[in-house]
Amino acid sequence: MRIRIQLLILFIFSFGAAAAKPFIRAGGEDVSIDSEGIKFNTIKASTANPIAFPDARIYSSLKDPSIKFELFNINELWIYEQVLGRWYASSGSMIFAKIKLSQPENVKKTFDNLFDYVKKEDFQDWVKSTDHKVEGEDDTLKWLETFAACKVKKDDAFKSKKAKMDIRHYVCDDPYKDLYYVAGPETPKRKFVILFQMERSADIKKSMKNIPSIINTFSLFAPKKENDDKRLVTRKTANIKDRSPEYLESRDKVIANIKNLGGWWYIETENYVFTANLTNRKLIDEMQLQIEKCRSIYEKYFELKSPLRKISVVKSFNSRDEYLKYLDDKASFSIGMWSPSKEELIISPVSENRKENREQMVKILYHEGFHQYIFYASDMISAAPWFNEGHASFFEGLEFKGNNFKLDPKARLSEFERCGGTSKSAINDLLQKDYPQFYDKNTFPQNYASAWGLIYFLNKGAPVMGKFEYAAIPLKYYQALHDLKDPEKATAEAWKNIDMDAFAADMIKFFNSKKYMKKAEKYDFRKNKELLNSRPENASSEKSQPQKKQPSK
Repeated sequence: MRIRIQLLILFIFSFGAAAAKPFIRAGGEDVSIDSEGIKFNTIKASTANPIAFPDARIYSSLKDPSIKFELFNINELWIYEQVLGRWYASSGSMIFAKIKLSQPENVKKTFDNLFDYVKKEDFQDWVKSTDHKVEGEDDTLKWLETFAACKVKKDDAFKSKKAKMDIRHYVCDDPYKDLYYVAGPETPKRKFVILFQMERSADIKKSMKNIPSIINTFSLFAPKKENDDKRLVTRKTANIKDRSPEYLESRDKVIANIKNLGGWWYIETENYVFTANLTNRKLIDEMQLQIEKCRSIYEKYFELKSPLRKISVVKSFNSRDEYLKYLDDKASFSIGMWSPSKEELIISPVSENRKENREQMVKILYHEGFHQYIFYASDMISAAPWFNEGHASFFEGLEFKGNNFKLDPKARLSEFERCGGTSKSAINDLLQKDYPQFYDKNTFPQNYASAWGLIYFLNKGAPVMGKFEYAAIPLKYYQALHDLKDPEKATAEAWKNIDMDAFAADMIKFFNSKKYMKKAEKYDFRKNKELLNSRPENASSEKSQPQKKQPSK
């Protein structure tokens, strides 16, 4: 009987502990922003997390569907411009912003019926050309409602303990949000806003009780010259000089995104800006080294047609949870991604095992790094999925030994043999797929496998078979994309005059031949450019073999 009672007590205690809800607590990280002259404490046990640039939506012109526009939600752009920091805990988040912009009105619209979506450059023109004023309670109330995305009402019963500061509490009609306004006594006023967003699992009552304790830690001081250079110096760090104004603008944007966040830093290499809160210095050095190595391979094969207009940014997180929070859990299936709209290659750690984590993160760099490179090299036009995902998967197999490299097909080959398509209809279908079709949840494994197989054959199989008209296709596509500015038209141009029945038969013959597969594995695909320049375009004799392989560099 005593044992039963003890078990019952243990069950009740365990159930009560499991049912306990998290809640926002005071006593977090000390934050001091010298450039703004403000300091405060964050939520207890919270982690600094940058706010991500808004996602883009693609719209087509009704007059000419081939003309596409990358548009952004105007309120999301407006919020992004004003946020100074964000901190996450299991109970909720704290977003700190400065009131800098007036209501997002009179921004040039691309389409009259899309009031909420604008081009990024039109929004920036509005930011620079408008005299931004938020004065009086009515203006402030409108600003707060836009920022919090809910209705708000001033809490007249709230009494601040800070006599020299104007601190106000605003009640949100969303019970999981709480809002505060902080301003100094000077003219013009420095005006700040703190938005608390509680998790749905949080204890609202306890959280609301503790939030004023966080607000009471806020204090103002005279702004100081910015001392927020968080440049991390490692043995691989490049000392870069003579950068273009566009590069410097991109760099400043990266730094501004992390400058108020503890634990975050940035590094510049020859072609990249890394930003991260990683603590493993060895992994930091490795990532810098590997991405520059693989970029040198991309660049030698797909040479730049014109100077790049943007710097390449890589953002890496110390934990998986931080990665998901940054992307608002929109990419829970991914371990890394290139985001053209955010202009960042974003990487998540995937394993507690350091060796496994290093290997996975390097693979992500090779794969997503190609997407990033070819996007900028193609004047910021997205290549067709067969070319883009096929080459990203192709370069994922890079293995470096010193300055030499090889491309190991084994990992992708087994997948290709299991579900890749080599029939004429399967190849034609792959060439016509757009991104939603390529990423379809029911067929994407087959699509990735088929794209890898197609690119592996074009770059390494076709030349060892003497099929130089096939080997020319990737380079022809890249040139056509640069010239035509249209991925579908570039596909048609690159594949014109190709006999698809013969092509499918040759591709099957290659993957069924141990002799050709062995030759292809040793073949340096970069020689395709010189071979194609030195031979007639219609040469296709299997007896005509490429010259002896030279050591890779």
